[in-house]
Amino acid sequence: YFQRGLLPRTDIALDFHSGGKTLDFVPFCAAHIRPDKVLEAKGFAAVEAFSAPWSMKMLEIDAVGMFDTAAEEMGKLFITTELGGGGTSRAETVRIARRGVLNVLRHAGIVAGAVAMQPTRWLDMP
Repeated sequence: YFQRGLLPRTDIALDFHSGGKTLDFVPFCAAHIRPDKVLEAKGFAAVEAFSAPWSMKMLEIDAVGMFDTAAEEMGKLFITTELGGGGTSRAETVRIARRGVLNVLRHAGIVAGAVAMQPTRWLDMP
């Protein structure tokens, strides 16, 4: 149902992660390096709008059967986050998530208002 019913109706897919129980990440938002450079640029613009302290350009190396792969194969804009970890949530990462979602919705024209840009540091994934 998710792939056949919900995903085709989306314009933007935003996938939240928080490192699970064993990992602890710096708070970042990311989009994939894609063959379609127009969609890639739109993804990186959405990541910038999210305004996490860190942003990443990701090259997906194990894409089979993944949510992001399904979304991108449908031509959807897909961005993802890692906001902490260790099986917990911190007030700082909750603020980043709330502001980031609102920023992406504003960036996409879904919600009125200006994007509340915050500084971000771009990372490249080897």
